[in-house]
Amino acid sequence: MSTPPTYENYPPPTSSTGQSFDVDDRPARTALPAVPPPLPPAPGPSRRGLLRLFGGGVAAVAALAIISSNQGPSTVGEPGTWPSEVATSDDKDYQDNEEELGNYTVTWPDGWTVDDRTDVQLALVRGEATVIFRAYETDDETAEEEAKRLLASHTAGLGKRQNGRTTIGSGSVDTASTRLSGVRGDKVRIDATVHVAIDIGGDALAVIALLPSDISAGRAKQVSTMRTDFLEQVTG
Repeated sequence: MSTPPTYENYPPPTSSTGQSFDVDDRPARTALPAVPPPLPPAPGPSRRGLLRLFGGGVAAVAALAIISSNQGPSTVGEPGTWPSEVATSDDKDYQDNEEELGNYTVTWPDGWTVDDRTDVQLALVRGEATVIFRAYETDDETAEEEAKRLLASHTAGLGKRQNGRTTIGSGSVDTASTRLSGVRGDKVRIDATVHVAIDIGGDALAVIALLPSDISAGRAKQVSTMRTDFLEQVTG
């Protein structure tokens, strides 16, 4: 018969310092916070929601296209299209600004107004400038004689006169021009010119221009154009 095992009693274990301690004296273990379970993934858009979103986007794009087409092309950066901009008087056709003078026609650009009118004479003014048109008949006077007579008549009130030269044309139509300058009573210096054309039948056209000496080049060009248009009805 075998002998049952025997056990020896050992003293309780000691720490590294040689001190003993009970189980209850061991430092407490810090409890870790519990990790929350992962959240379930957010539900994706349903098929019906996607269809609604896609349909709404298409409708918005279509609406913007309709609005854009109704508004017409953009004019940003195209200053030529602003409505505030209008054609200048020099570019405008001024056929409405005309009057008959006997068998002839006087035309003028915007800005000039009729100051005086008789059966044989029409006077236009703009600021300090005056242009007089005459259509009449002569007997035996030459264009040179008529030019000098009309110049003397329309410059009688000018002082400090400086006579210019007289030019006589040649051809089937008798033409002449003359000029002088003088100071008006209000100290404004006036340059006066007279152009006369007389055809073989004795019909005479004359243009008397009384212009301030500081007239702008644009205004002077208008006077020259009006004069040429009028006299060419005789000179061709």
